[in-house]
Amino acid sequence: MSKVFYGCRHPEHDWFYRDEVQSWQQAGIAEVHLAFSTVPAHPYRFVQDAITADGWMVYPATHMCARPRRGRASCPPREAIC
Repeated sequence: MSKVFYGCRHPEHDWFYRDEVQSWQQAGIAEVHLAFSTVPAHPYRFVQDAITADGWMVYPATHMCARPRRGRASCPPREAIC
């Protein structure tokens, strides 16, 4: 099973591909670990916190993308990820 670590500011505004990610977890394809930096009650504010808590080592095949404060997301097309 794959592990997916995903983080953004708020799940209601910034969670790209939310439906797909949730379907991976429900289908048993991926174990999803989330981090939301502006949700005080959430256990992880940053992805690195979720990775550390899981005790998982990140390997070079890791894919990361980010959205700059202003402008468009700097993520490759979905086809390049899946």
